[in-house]
Amino acid sequence: MILERAAVEERVVVSADSDFAMLLALSRGSKPSFLLFREVGIVRARDYVSSILASIPLLETEIDAGCVVTFRRGRVRVRSLPLGRR
Repeated sequence: MILERAAVEERVVVSADSDFAMLLALSRGSKPSFLLFREVGIVRARDYVSSILASIPLLETEIDAGCVVTFRRGRVRVRSLPLGRR
């Protein structure tokens, strides 16, 4: 339901739950974009917000087009949607 509503409302899903990426892969959808946080040291909401705001100027085109962005160990990985396409 969360992914469906986010797609309809043109929103971005932000979570530390990698199941959303799996569900996006299974759906073969190109929206919504998903920001996945795998950073152990981030525990406060304001730290998540800081990471997101710092990344938006660099990732705006990809997020608008549909992607999964993974924040892990100080690195950012971007995969275009739909996942698994060749």
